[in-house]
Amino acid sequence: MEKEFFILKKGSLASLKGVILVYARIKDPDTPDNSKSPVHDMAKTGLLVASGDYRTQHNLEDFLKKELGITLADLSNPENAGMTGLPENINPDFIKRKIESLKGYEDLIPTPAKLMPFDSEQEILSQDADIFYLGEFEKLGNANLAVNAVPILYQALYREQVNVLISQEIEKLLSTATKEVNETGHYSEDLPRLENRILTEYVPEIIYNRSNEAELKKWIDRFKAYMSGYKYPSEIDLIIQLAVRNVSEEKKIQHLIELYIRKIAAFLREDYKTVGLLKKEIEDLEEKRKKE
Repeated sequence: MEKEFFILKKGSLASLKGVILVYARIKDPDTPDNSKSPVHDMAKTGLLVASGDYRTQHNLEDFLKKELGITLADLSNPENAGMTGLPENINPDFIKRKIESLKGYEDLIPTPAKLMPFDSEQEILSQDADIFYLGEFEKLGNANLAVNAVPILYQALYREQVNVLISQEIEKLLSTATKEVNETGHYSEDLPRLENRILTEYVPEIIYNRSNEAELKKWIDRFKAYMSGYKYPSEIDLIIQLAVRNVSEEKKIQHLIELYIRKIAAFLREDYKTVGLLKKEIEDLEEKRKKE
């Protein structure tokens, strides 16, 4: 029976968390060859585990800062050779040039995973991560290659999924913004139905939301944006003032609002005769209200 490359013990390939644990069993970690491995101390329990958190570490620079507290620039400083484990006989200038050449390719360099000690498989599976099992290995060096290889593929797939999600969010925001613009529009593109739109959309919403400050402001701003550029903005302000009044003469106020809206529409149609008639009707109604 063919051995599976990996077994997904926890998580979903279709929706990666961004945190990975990948582990392998070592048949006998204390054989002479395995005992000489530089990672022997991490596999004494018979489990070799690598971990990576790619939600917070997006490139090599992030990894160095979090795990070692250094930067790529620090690596090129010969004074840090002991701290970073650089061989003393390596030419510092060569290292510096090498590091400088990497800086432009940070996002192309896989972020390393780190080995972590675990006492049992149960402890591994209790972690909040996508967990991969690679099977059993006789040679610790091969297991080390395997558990460090899988996170490279993992972070590539995770970055792809994040990019898709970001693109979807951007599209959603753009769609919402477009919808908002379409909802608001502008009177210059809407003359045939201007009267109806103000009377059935903007004014009712302003009246309905008189006691809801946030919604009221939103609809007033929409109405002003819709009528932006109108030659007599004071008339727009007057309509808003009338709409937000909470008075007993609601029907008369509504009639006055309708007259102002009809007057604005007539003016925009350049129907100045109707403008004059409506102006006179408004003045008569206002005079009548003052006397009552």
